[in-house]
Amino acid sequence: MTDNPKRLAIREQVQNLIKAAGIKHFSVDEVLVHTASTNKAGVTNRMPLVHLIYNCIPTLIVLDALRAELGCPVVLTSGYREPEYNRTLDPPGAERSQHVDFRAFDFKAMAGTPKDWAKKLENMRGKPFACPMMLAVQPGVGPFRPELLRINNTLQGSAFIFHGGIGVYNTFCHVDTRGIDVSW
Repeated sequence: MTDNPKRLAIREQVQNLIKAAGIKHFSVDEVLVHTASTNKAGVTNRMPLVHLIYNCIPTLIVLDALRAELGCPVVLTSGYREPEYNRTLDPPGAERSQHVDFRAFDFKAMAGTPKDWAKKLENMRGKPFACPMMLAVQPGVGPFRPELLRINNTLQGSAFIFHGGIGVYNTFCHVDTRGIDVSW
């Protein structure tokens, strides 16, 4: 599939944000995983809308810290999901999914188990994280409490407190930065 100009422009913006945020362990191709995939229902996932691309940065910062703590590769298996694509997954994605707001990632690590990874993430909740750029997260369809992330923007960058969803599945984990601690 050849990339159209709009897709290339969004890809470039996401790449620039990853670099500006100091994300060390994830490339633009990993972050935009499945954004050109077609699911079993024949629905193609598209690129995130421009106003949503900043939403992924806090979650990537948390995943970057998890990757450093685990000392092994972390593979992103799902990120942004267009609403129609999310509804037609097998099994269907949650109606108010954080993936639709580009605030969530599913992942696998090359060592340990999903329960191990979730435990490490749970230990990160309530802790501050720094970002060398100013964060500009946007609301969406899923529950989002930015005031609980306590984002503090300064000329030197941003800081936020990690509060979010952590889901444990048989072969992967989910993490998001919705601002509310939820576990499943």
